[in-house]
Amino acid sequence: SKLGISPLIGPSFSDSEIKNYLQRFKLYYKKEKHIHKDIANNISKNKIVGIFNGRAEYGQRSLGSRSIIADPRNKNSKYKLNFILKKRDWFMPFAPAIIDDHYDTWFNSQNQPSIYMQKAVKIHEDKKKFIPSAVHVDGTCRAQYVCKKKFNNFWKIINEFYKITGVPLVLNTSFNTHGISTISTPKQAIEHLLEGSIDILYINSYQVELLKNR
Repeated sequence: SKLGISPLIGPSFSDSEIKNYLQRFKLYYKKEKHIHKDIANNISKNKIVGIFNGRAEYGQRSLGSRSIIADPRNKNSKYKLNFILKKRDWFMPFAPAIIDDHYDTWFNSQNQPSIYMQKAVKIHEDKKKFIPSAVHVDGTCRAQYVCKKKFNNFWKIINEFYKITGVPLVLNTSFNTHGISTISTPKQAIEHLLEGSIDILYINSYQVELLKNR
């Protein structure tokens, strides 16, 4: 297969383990029934969202299981992520993650798409205006191809965002601060939330909002 094997071979945590962490931190949380739609809705309202779901990605890229995602339509999303979360230079880019069946509509498909954000590909000229926070000055994007079969949870989130906005992409970056490895435990995810790095944490099927835990 041109997409290779699945990188989702890291550790996962049960809902009971997650709930134990949330209660240990004495957090207000709720179990979200329609979680993909809720995530997409909050992203569309310019919330910065942390995703901790299922088995972790193996390797150097966060591919939707241990990711922070934002609205690519808002040109301030990149600056907010760089300054508040990553604490890194303003020009450092983020990957637009796009669902598989819309890739050719947005990007040059002469080369094989990358599920690991390893290639900078040309975005079609008429699409640049829709995702200003994800396009480089030369008209390229380090696009992540989100295959429904391999990344079903992340695919559903982006598809719900597409239903709301008409844009089948979200801004994706690793769930960490600059210079620190991508998080690996529920405790680290909760600490990032409480430090104000994200607005809302979706951890397995639970939703935890920063403002409700201040």
